[in-house]
Amino acid sequence: MRVLALLLTLNAASVQSLVFSRPAMSLKSPQSDSSRRSAIQKGTAAVALLLSFQSPVEASGGATAGGAYLIRAKQRYSDRVKKGADSYLALEGAVSGGKLVKDSFFDGGKESAAEDFLAAAYLLANAFRSNSTTAPDSLPTVKKFKAFMKEYEATLKLAKKKGGEDAALESYKKSVDLLKVFLASVDL
Repeated sequence: MRVLALLLTLNAASVQSLVFSRPAMSLKSPQSDSSRRSAIQKGTAAVALLLSFQSPVEASGGATAGGAYLIRAKQRYSDRVKKGADSYLALEGAVSGGKLVKDSFFDGGKESAAEDFLAAAYLLANAFRSNSTTAPDSLPTVKKFKAFMKEYEATLKLAKKKGGEDAALESYKKSVDLLKVFLASVDL
């Protein structure tokens, strides 16, 4: 904005006097090369001077430093996480009945609602950063998500064992508590 304002305040005569300090010379004149060189040097200096007037507010913070990208990421993943969390929280009956792994939440393997929920939750957790140099594993939201994931995987492992319904239910309840802590940390 400052550059545009500066350009608007300069009129053609002031720009010409800034760039061309001598009158134009004939092409055959021995001084014409130095005159052209001088004009190019002054023009380059003027452009560099005009471009150097950038305020810190105009500078970008990068893709992951906190700006609009992270706001869009939070909006994009929030709905998927809410939907997946609601589905996961509704699984208590399937866990206690020994039918957790057969639930439609897990149908589709890598394309299942469960996998979509977990991927979106991790990406949402990662969107809560204050700068781009912070490693994802050191973010509090990612730590809370990983704590939930550990118990989630334990629940699935116990649910696959014969006669492990009681242990799976207890693990499921722990994972639900950890999921609620995670959801609170990402403002859901």
